[in-house]
Amino acid sequence: MLLRGSLEEQTEFCYTIYDINGDRSLSKEELFQCLGNCLIRTQGFEEDVEESIKEIVDIAMKKIDIDKNGQVRSQ
Repeated sequence: MLLRGSLEEQTEFCYTIYDINGDRSLSKEELFQCLGNCLIRTQGFEEDVEESIKEIVDIAMKKIDIDKNGQVRSQ
C-alpha cells in the first residue's frame, strides 16, 4: 500500500499538498497547476497537454464538486 493512514488522514494529506493558497479548498486552477506540474511536456505537444489537463480537471470537478461552487472544501 502506497498510502498509509485512514481515509481522513489521506484526504488531509492531499489538501496539504494541493491547496496552494491555503484556503482549505481546492479550485480548478489549483488542480490544473498541480496536474500540469506532474506531466512531462514534450516539445511540439504543449497545446495538446494543456487541453488534456483542462479536460481531466473538468471531469474531476464534475465528480467531486458536490455543491457546484468551483471549490472542493476540506471537511
